[in-house]
Amino acid sequence: MILTEHDYIGISSSQYKIYSWNGPRIVNGTSASANEYPYQARVEVLLSNNLTLGCGGSIIKPKWVLTAAHCLSTESGCGNDVALIELKEELIFDSTVQPVCLGLAADIPFCAMAVVTGWGELMFNSSEPQIDTLQELAVNVLSENACLLILSVYESTNPQSIICTLDTYKSTCRGDSGGPLVRQLCDGRWVQVGIVSFGSSCSGPSFYTKVSTYIDWITEKVGEGTC
Repeated sequence: MILTEHDYIGISSSQYKIYSWNGPRIVNGTSASANEYPYQARVEVLLSNNLTLGCGGSIIKPKWVLTAAHCLSTESGCGNDVALIELKEELIFDSTVQPVCLGLAADIPFCAMAVVTGWGELMFNSSEPQIDTLQELAVNVLSENACLLILSVYESTNPQSIICTLDTYKSTCRGDSGGPLVRQLCDGRWVQVGIVSFGSSCSGPSFYTKVSTYIDWITEKVGEGTC
């Protein structure tokens, strides 16, 4: 599902300031199977210089896509890299287009694995255009204490709202920003626990906006979830 500015009518970022980073994006992942991630959206934003910025997003309701605020705004601020895109028309759900459930705090797999997907660069500073085949990558979610320790070297004023992952030679990279970090629950459901936010040169730790921090804000904007 590819969305351009012609497909949506409004954008909502959280009531806090927008957190603007040179977002990350997937290195050393594998190609996803067709329709494996039916909630994955690709958001394309036309910049003032007529270039197109590509980001990821996730379908959460028939008219709403969840993404990162820095994909849609150049404003700088502190914390809260989360935004909602309202579509002009409702999506029709079928086997290829489905919403993803939003994860609660208890669903975050600290010290375990999660999955991130995106169409971003396959290596740092690549001159190649964004790829057409969706990439998937299993990543190791760090403990809260380890995450806070790493974040202490970054200018983050809201570290409690961030999830960290770290893997050897595996990372999100440019073009993956706004995409979903998900994990599978015991009942078989996939839930989104994070939004790709920023990273370290496509080879170090990756950082994600913690979805559970913004559940109330998201619900206020789009209504109650269906799962």
